[in-house]
Amino acid sequence: MMQTAPDAPASSPSAPAAGNVTREVVGVPATTSTNGGIATTGEARPLTPAGTPAQSGGGLGMLLPMLLITGFLVVMIVMQTFSGRKEKKRRDQMLTGLARNDKVLTTGGILGSVAELHDQEIVLTTDASSNTRIRVVKSAIQSVLSRANAPANAPATVPAKA
Repeated sequence: MMQTAPDAPASSPSAPAAGNVTREVVGVPATTSTNGGIATTGEARPLTPAGTPAQSGGGLGMLLPMLLITGFLVVMIVMQTFSGRKEKKRRDQMLTGLARNDKVLTTGGILGSVAELHDQEIVLTTDASSNTRIRVVKSAIQSVLSRANAPANAPATVPAKA
């Protein structure tokens, strides 16, 4: 926008005659409409040093929430990984510690005592009077209810989460 300033010095070679000095306001285009001797154009927008209009918002304002969400997701994934490892280790210890005559619960809800142990399967006795036996894979054991060689007042193993 071009403004006239009667008190400004007229020392520059491109300046108009003395008493009617014009100067350009950065960021506001000049127009021909006048209002009391001052040219007006509406809303002024600030310019960046490169001469392009400045963006509102942007920059750190948009980056900060994205960084917070990403950091939160990374923490959640790491915590789940560590808790999964801990649960797997506890379950492996339970399965390797199985012995004959341990009372167990399967994932299908069958209660029985261990009659035979093999590498990947276990034979359970469910009814001692009729000698009913069931073969199940080791991974079907959900929890050990009581150990055969444990003292009577020892606490039973807590059932694993399904």
